[in-house]
Amino acid sequence: MRRSVTFAPGLLIIAVALFCRVARSADQPSAGTGGKIRLDNILGPPKGATILGDAPESHGAEEQQPTIRVGLIPKTAKAGDVVTLSVTVAVPGDSYTYSTNPSGLGATRIEISDAKGLEPLGEFEADHQPKIITDETTGKPVEKFEHGVTWLHQYKITAERPEDVHVAGMVDLRYCNSKGCRIFNQKFATGLVAVDAGASATPASNLSQVVTPTSFGGKSGHATLHFLLSPSDPKPGDAVSLGVTMSLDPDWHTYSTTQKPSVGSTTTKIDLKSTKNLVPMGDAFRSTRDPEVIGKDVAGLEPKEIYHGEVTWIRRFKYQPSGDDKGFGVSGSILYGVCNQAMCLPPKTVKFSLGDLKGAGAPPAPIADDSDPTSDDALVSESGTLGFYLFGAFFGGMLLNIMPCVLPVLAIKVLSFVQQAGESRSRIFLLNVAYSLGVIVVFLALATLAAGTQLGLSRSGGFAWGSLFQSTRFNLVMACLVFGMGLSLLGVFEI
Repeated sequence: MRRSVTFAPGLLIIAVALFCRVARSADQPSAGTGGKIRLDNILGPPKGATILGDAPESHGAEEQQPTIRVGLIPKTAKAGDVVTLSVTVAVPGDSYTYSTNPSGLGATRIEISDAKGLEPLGEFEADHQPKIITDETTGKPVEKFEHGVTWLHQYKITAERPEDVHVAGMVDLRYCNSKGCRIFNQKFATGLVAVDAGASATPASNLSQVVTPTSFGGKSGHATLHFLLSPSDPKPGDAVSLGVTMSLDPDWHTYSTTQKPSVGSTTTKIDLKSTKNLVPMGDAFRSTRDPEVIGKDVAGLEPKEIYHGEVTWIRRFKYQPSGDDKGFGVSGSILYGVCNQAMCLPPKTVKFSLGDLKGAGAPPAPIADDSDPTSDDALVSESGTLGFYLFGAFFGGMLLNIMPCVLPVLAIKVLSFVQQAGESRSRIFLLNVAYSLGVIVVFLALATLAAGTQLGLSRSGGFAWGSLFQSTRFNLVMACLVFGMGLSLLGVFEI
């Protein structure tokens, strides 16, 4: 008789579990979407336009077009110096444009047709990372910049005379909004010209600084730093970018700004000392590429995040001139260390001062950076009373009792109610109190373990809460455990 009584709840549990399985499968996206983001879900339903630039049927005469500003900085550079070509694109309203990644959809093209007296160094790099979505139709990534972006390209001057330095080209892009996309292209030409010191509150020559630190006895420090503030002629409300580029000697490396302190590594830190008419955007500098991660499998040591070759850190600012003083500038310092396979040099601090700093003060509080890929999903913290949180926890607990994953447990609870029928109310109350206290103690122990030892709050050792089911071994152990509990519920054996 015991086995028949035990077998009935087991069949009920299996039936409910199968029902939940079907219900969950019905709620999942169809195979055609693959869980990817559709452009028309983000931009709204299509209105006679495609991502490849078909224009909408009607446009108002007052519609604005993108503006492009191009310049070479610094203007006073000489033969052998490094100059930076900045191409700033501002798109109107709530529009956006695309990155220069040739594999992306609608990629922006910056073509240099003539570069006299200049030797190219590297490729164009954006002053901030694009937002990335996936087009369901083509399956290709779409990298977009909202409001605008500045692309930077470094050159080495080979001409003897500044007037012989000249660069020309064309920008070909697509700018889009919820109504559709349009094609825009514009030619540009710029060069090095003499600058009148009294013509501008912020001479372009002050917006770039190149430093080559030395080591012991005047020997090479194995790194060259280039500080650049661009563009040189922003309009009120425009974004101004501070770029810190480090060029390393072969076989030498430096560390990222997110490197955890450990033996033999120096976390790169870039601090702002003062600003003028510039409001920082975002909370930190961001690199233009991800670091290499080494030493993951070395026990007892933190992984090292390093860069070889060249790396650029970018911080954006909002240009907000006050009164008639249109000048702008920023000062600060960078702390870094360089190493090779045999040795590490002592950490080095290099200061920089760019632009017009007359009357500069401490940097104001940062504002949100609209180019941050996570800004749209930023969480806003709200304060509340203890009673509010207790009520929220109680309501959430009651809600969880009707979730599909909890339904199989209800059969077990009903069985326990039947077994307790006829017993005294005090005993039933004590059993429920013991059950509740057990659940609370278990979760408090887990929370204390996580908060006190950081166990599960980092990815060291590949263990982190929320990512356990990505481990094949963990899944096998859990499958065996659940299978064994299922056999017990079916009456095969009793625990």
